[in-house]
Amino acid sequence: MPKQFCPSLKMRLWREPCAICGLVGDIEIDHIIAKADGGDGSPSNAQPLCRVCNILKREHKTNAAVREWICLNASAFTQRQRRRLETKRKMYRP
Repeated sequence: MPKQFCPSLKMRLWREPCAICGLVGDIEIDHIIAKADGGDGSPSNAQPLCRVCNILKREHKTNAAVREWICLNASAFTQRQRRRLETKRKMYRP
């Protein structure tokens, strides 16, 4: 099995919304099962995650655990997302 995702898979996933929160844009490709836990670079082990959800997944390990954290900490999640979007907007403003 491949250890990294192929470029065509990355291009396709970068256009999709975050698999956890649904945010469009600022997408990173995530291993559903981490390489450190035996995951590979196959398409079935890839998912698009926004940067904030990807950071949260590193802490909470599964999509279900991240969704639970978001439900319990909705205002903190919204603030993180808002800050991230504002930072991104500032980077692309002329």
